Amino acid sequence: MGWEDESGNIYYHLPEIMPANDVRFYAVWERCVYDLCFYANGGRFTDDDSEEIIVPNYYGDLVEIPESPVREGFDFLGWSTDGIEIIQFPFTMPAQNVTLCAVWKSIPYNITFNANGGYFNNEYDNEIVVYTCVYGDQIPEIVSPVKVGYHFVGWSESSSASEPDYSLETMPFYDVNLYAVWQPNDDTEYKVEYYYMNADGTYGDYPTETVTFTARTDDTATQRYFECPEGFIIDETLGCLEDVIRGDGSTLLTVYLQRNRYTACYDANGGIFDDGTDKIVYDVYFGAETPEPVPPTREGYFFCGWTPVTGGEMPAQDVVFTAFWD
Repeated sequence: MGWEDESGNIYYHLPEIMPANDVRFYAVWERCVYDLCFYANGGRFTDDDSEEIIVPNYYGDLVEIPESPVREGFDFLGWSTDGIEIIQFPFTMPAQNVTLCAVWKSIPYNITFNANGGYFNNEYDNEIVVYTCVYGDQIPEIVSPVKVGYHFVGWSESSSASEPDYSLETMPFYDVNLYAVWQPNDDTEYKVEYYYMNADGTYGDYPTETVTFTARTDDTATQRYFECPEGFIIDETLGCLEDVIRGDGSTLLTVYLQRNRYTACYDANGGIFDDGTDKIVYDVYFGAETPEPVPPTREGYFFCGWTPVTGGEMPAQDVVFTAFWD
């Protein structure tokens, strides 16, 4: 900075002419100022959203630690000149400019693959697979899950999504929960069992006929393509006539076909029955054997039989049997 004599006078330039006495001058020093740069190294300082802070320091001063920067997906470990060794604060400012770089450690995050009602086969034997990754890592590929009656179309962060909507390839700076997105198959099987009423008005323990249909999973199964045969009607008070088509093919409809009842009327045709009436009417199931009353009587006549001839199965219509006499 300059020179100081014994009287305390400061000289920036020494006198050119020697005085007539001894003179002693002392050098006067002023500490130099050096720049200390804190470089966030991918992070930011929150006060001014800057990437670096430059702080002037006198040589030999103790340097204090500044505000720590932040970086998404990383933990701040400290400051270093070589990116390896962390400097301890406070430290003494050297006689040179210094750049300190932030040292970061990646934060591990979990990415969870949820089969969402399905399951992972092959190397996985469960419904959930979890990977631990750090920010920026390539998201690992995973074997597609399976679900009976559905086909896999992709991943979503919503468990109720009907279309895939997640397409990131690298790990973000947060945990991720992904759910399999399923769409129903169009060829899921379901069965319909048909129970035909016996001629005595009862049903058997086993179906008379079983038919397999295919339709879209989750749609409503119905007993379609069925025309009720003559003499029968579907009994809607029994069985299961519609249900949701489950993806595992377990949906089963049961249809009970009730026999119609028709009247068999016996007309004495001028005669009389034991009960004093001239007609007897029976309610008969279709296909059942037609009942036959005790023949009527008619004074002066001989009973010859019925027309039409009795003894067969009840047709799918009302029938009148008329006595004929001789």
